[in-house]
Amino acid sequence: MSVAIIDRTGEVGTNNQGVEMRVIACRGRLDLDVEFNDGFIKRNVTYSNFKNGRIKNPYAISVYGVGFLGEGPAIVSVNGKQSRQYSTWAMMIQRCYKRYPNSNNETYSECYVCDEWHNFQKFAKWYNDNFYQVEREVMNLDKDIICKGNKMYCPEMCAFVPSRINLLLLKGNKKRGMLPIGVSMSRKTIMMQCCSVNGKNVSAAFETVDQAFHAYKKNKERIIRSEANAYKGIIPSAVYNGLNNYEVNIND
Repeated sequence: MSVAIIDRTGEVGTNNQGVEMRVIACRGRLDLDVEFNDGFIKRNVTYSNFKNGRIKNPYAISVYGVGFLGEGPAIVSVNGKQSRQYSTWAMMIQRCYKRYPNSNNETYSECYVCDEWHNFQKFAKWYNDNFYQVEREVMNLDKDIICKGNKMYCPEMCAFVPSRINLLLLKGNKKRGMLPIGVSMSRKTIMMQCCSVNGKNVSAAFETVDQAFHAYKKNKERIIRSEANAYKGIIPSAVYNGLNNYEVNIND
């Protein structure tokens, strides 16, 4: 005796992501096609999973209002630990789109991620094609060495660099106040202070802010070019060129 198939076509539900979905084809309780409100279709699903909201839409926004997982081979985690690709992607999205109340950190306030990289799968592919490891170094994703001042994370402007290079380019905006980069006041004395990646400070007193800034500029650019040459042939050529051509400006 055959069991009559109940046609569920047209039935509407909501998945565990809070996204509306609708049955568009029913070939039995174990074989449904479901369409989400963004047009994505998931085929060959069970009615039980539909009713319990266990059908995921890989294009549903799930990370800080912009990011989604997408479809592809890249995985989010291995044995409960986030994959390097996912961790790097999620941290990039967080830096640009998570706002912290009462925070004075404006470093990433104008930064954003290109539309392509809102899709985790797209970013993961770029990661796999471009990541490299320098022995005994922590690698960072950088967006503004290739093009100084760049605010967008995207394939053309990003590269992986050793963290010591990233640290070399950090700016102490809060400490210097309204003074130019590299310049500070110490008991009414105008000081220039320039720190290398090895933690060695170059400092001196000057009569004017302009003199102090130009001394800082000269020393900082020398240190940056020295580091670029130390990593020549290891870091991508676009990163080497960006460092070698780096210029410190008074408005940095």
